Order: sequence, then C-alpha cells, then structure tokens
Amino acid sequence: MTKIIALSDTHLDDVDIKWIDKDKKKYDYAKTLGIDEKFLPFLKNADYLLHAGDIQCQTAYNMLKNLNSKLIAVKGYQNDDDINNPALPPDDLFTTDEGVRVGLVHRAFAETFNEAVKKAKDMDVQVLVFGHIHHPLIAKGERMLICPGYSRTIVSELDSKAINATNSKGTPTYRNSLPSMAQITIESSGFIRAMIIPLKYSPTDYQLIAYKG
Repeated sequence: MTKIIALSDTHLDDVDIKWIDKDKKKYDYAKTLGIDEKFLPFLKNADYLLHAGDIQCQTAYNMLKNLNSKLIAVKGYQNDDDINNPALPPDDLFTTDEGVRVGLVHRAFAETFNEAVKKAKDMDVQVLVFGHIHHPLIAKGERMLICPGYSRTIVSELDSKAINATNSKGTPTYRNSLPSMAQITIESSGFIRAMIIPLKYSPTDYQLIAYKG
C-alpha cells in the first residue's frame, strides 16, 4: 500500500519560515505551515510528499525536503525560478509499487476542465495532481484528477474578512479556499482512495472519494 500526501500553493517566503534552531537547521514545521502538530505525521510518514507548485523559495523547499525526503515538487509561477537546488521541472510523474502512474503539474488547465483530462491522458497517468486554482477538487472518471487546494493556512485566517467579499454583482472576489491538503492511498489491488483534508479542522473531517483504477 502506498500513501501519498499532496500540497500546493503554500506561497512561503524566507520571512515566513519559523525556526526552532536556525543554526542547526531545525525547522518549526507546524508554525511555518500554520497547522496543528497533529497533522505533521501525515506529511512526515507519507511514502511520497507531493507539492504541485508555488512553494515560492528555496528555504521552504529545503524545509519540506527535510520533513520528508520523498518530496516530489514541480515549478509554479511565484518565484519558483529561485529554487535551483534542484531546479524544479514544470511537470513530473512516477509509478508506485502497485503500478499506478501518478502525474504532477502546477497548472492543469487554462480555460476548461477538459484540458486537465487531456493533460492526464497526454502524460499517460491514472492520477493527476495539480495546483494553481487554490480550491480543493477531486474528480474521477477514466483518470483521477486531484487539486489539494490552497495549503497555506496563515493567509486564509488573516484574510477572514476577504473570504466573504463580493463585487458589485454579488460575485465572490476571494480566490482562496480554506486551507487543505490531499491524501491518496493506493492499495495493493490498485484501488485508489483520495480525500481532501481541511488543515484547520479535525483530520477525520474530510471529503472521501474512492476510485478503482
């Protein structure tokens, strides 16, 4: 069985990194990510930790790599060119021990969701994880498409007033969802389970979709 945790759009600058001991490179993961300590085992013990882009700085990448050495990340738009150790690819894919191909990209579609379906087909993956839209999503069909959502919690809390803001037509203007991550479990049979886990609530309070690939 393979367990995967996926994050996206953490948007962490150097000033956002919290340290227990900077000289010894001891990070305060929970305070930096703005999450409860109880969520850290999800990230630390995953067989793969995915980040679908917009990590934003090398220090944040190093922190996530230190948290889980099986980090796989792709390039987003927000200063990810500054991450050069290693340089991040625009997309990546890997095959689990169960033979399931998983793809990772930052932006899966520009206008229509069908572009994301085509991207998964072009990459020849059963699961495509993507970011950029700042909203969690799980869609199943011939392929499973997953967006972890907006994985930075601090901005969402400070922007609590903006969350309910609308324009003159009553359309919501706040782009970010409440913070979340995705967990993907692939059983030995090839059965795939995906769930969205809100990062400010109980880790058992999630949406669950199962898909047999």
